Amino acid sequence: MGTLFPKPLMRGCAVTAFLIGLSPTLAAQTLLTVPVRLDSALPTGARTMQLALSADMQRVYYGDSVRALWFYDRASKRTLRLADAGAGDLALAPTGSAIAYTRVAVGSADQYIWMLPLDARTGGAAGTERRVSAVPGDAPSISPDGRLIAFAYDDSAGVGQGVVVAPVVEGVERVVVPIQSSGISSIRWSPDGRSLYYTVNAPVACHPEWSCLEIKRGLKQNSGSMRRVSLGGDVPTVLVPTLQNGWPGLSPDGSLLAYSDTGSLFVVADSDGRRLHAFPLPPRQTIEGWLNRSTLVLTDRGNVRRLRSYTIGDGARRLVVDDVESLIEPSPAPDGKRVSVVRCMRDQCDIGVVNVDGSVVRAIPLAERFGGGNIWSPDGRWLAYIAGAPAGERRVSAIDVATGRETTLGTLRASAATLLWTADSRSVIVSTTIGADRTRHVDIQRMAFDAPPRMLRSFVVGPTPSGGNAIDPNTAVLLRDGAVTRAALHGDSSETPVFPKSAGRISGLVTASPDMKRLAIRRARDGADDLTIIDVANADGEGRATIETPFWIYPGANSLRWVPGREQLIVLGGPLADDQHVGVYLVDVRTRSTRRIFTLSGRSVTGELAVSPDGGTVFYTSDEVASPRVYTMDLSSLRTGVRK
Repeated sequence: MGTLFPKPLMRGCAVTAFLIGLSPTLAAQTLLTVPVRLDSALPTGARTMQLALSADMQRVYYGDSVRALWFYDRASKRTLRLADAGAGDLALAPTGSAIAYTRVAVGSADQYIWMLPLDARTGGAAGTERRVSAVPGDAPSISPDGRLIAFAYDDSAGVGQGVVVAPVVEGVERVVVPIQSSGISSIRWSPDGRSLYYTVNAPVACHPEWSCLEIKRGLKQNSGSMRRVSLGGDVPTVLVPTLQNGWPGLSPDGSLLAYSDTGSLFVVADSDGRRLHAFPLPPRQTIEGWLNRSTLVLTDRGNVRRLRSYTIGDGARRLVVDDVESLIEPSPAPDGKRVSVVRCMRDQCDIGVVNVDGSVVRAIPLAERFGGGNIWSPDGRWLAYIAGAPAGERRVSAIDVATGRETTLGTLRASAATLLWTADSRSVIVSTTIGADRTRHVDIQRMAFDAPPRMLRSFVVGPTPSGGNAIDPNTAVLLRDGAVTRAALHGDSSETPVFPKSAGRISGLVTASPDMKRLAIRRARDGADDLTIIDVANADGEGRATIETPFWIYPGANSLRWVPGREQLIVLGGPLADDQHVGVYLVDVRTRSTRRIFTLSGRSVTGELAVSPDGGTVFYTSDEVASPRVYTMDLSSLRTGVRK
């Protein structure tokens, strides 16, 4: 098993594979923002809510699922519990002499700033924890010399906040930023300890059940801002006027500001707020803060998506791809030796190709957003997919798997389509359902490498639920008014019944066997909501069989698959009455029997199934919880100069 996509273990040839097809400028920017995994960063089995890493990366302080504070020494593998449950907003002193955090007061909803002294030699506790704030607050930050602590203090209504600085040992709290009409977060010290950088969050509107702080009309906004203020009490300077989230703020060396803009991009700016670079972060990765100088620390919090395989013959399960992203559309290659899978980070998508044992072949960056497909050509040379944003023009593209080169075959009028390669691997049959109510129709086109797109036939199918798709280059199946018919794409325009009209709801398109000879649909009993019936027939409507399942069938497009060369189906089924596990079932059409071959936790199900060309292996994706993985991202190459 290998990490397929260009994060977090991308080194050497893996990075090279990702960069093929990118412009030199984009390739250089990509290399700047590739997270690198920090091995053995947490003890096996640990679950974290937040963590802080020492400058030498050898000591990890983290809060578990109940926010108890733990210390882990990576070199000795030693784990110590430092404080009881309830610790949050962890802030490690740059000197390693203390760690600050918030804790809710007993018998109150107010939280205060606490601190635990640390032994700089061992990393463990050097004394007992104590409360250091006289007023409620959060977002603690310890100065570079370890002598002062800044935090956001609450107003009496519990909505607005200001910034206070207090001595770590003893002394009087001093207000640096008066109460604002919103919360304050991401407080950071300048390297010389003379200024604070902080985020003013978007104002909170008045809500009579929990707050009565009215915001004036002119102050209402949906974004926050990042500001700088000197400890001498000057008027704060606005560095970034609009942002979504100001975390993690100023880097420890004072050279960079990092935050999320209102468009959900992660932005890196200089210390005066001038934007230097922006890129999307993986949705399942969480920024924990800065490590040192200008290196970010990220974790996946243990939430991962994996591509696994199950061998029907011996029941063996194997991990094929391990990733934090939303892997979708697994598709085995015709040679049975490779499998492709799609990963998207917002609008940037890749198709990864791996061997069935998990070894990486290549990751292919797509020119546009993925909109469905990932279909192998019969000769194994091409992958076809739908490209483009849902609201814009969409295209059918073919990717040369060996080179990553894309060829546009044609454009679409619909946001979704089904794709089918012709036997010669030179064209794709594209089926789209367009319109609504009485005008709803199915268009079927041929899109080829060496000829312009050609409409084969258009069928009016009427109001939803209705639809249709080609099952081979000459035949389409149509769902209309609760019945399924077969229609020719050339010549005779008459239709032949395949499945008679059903009173029960039919879900999704017709699923054809790989040889196009057998068809299957899923439907509900009359008056029921759950899909519990599978109807099977030959493409000419003969050889019908009805199978009633003891489970409800997932409605997803990929949750029912034919086993190639056999009268069998692989079906994803909902929990039975005796347990809460989701089952993957082998359904025998001839005997009308069902057998659960393996189970998945209900929390892990994604509904993505695929079957190998020889019918012996099931590929599926699952959402899983694992030990969190820690990554670092060095942004030092983006610096334009260090602010002293």
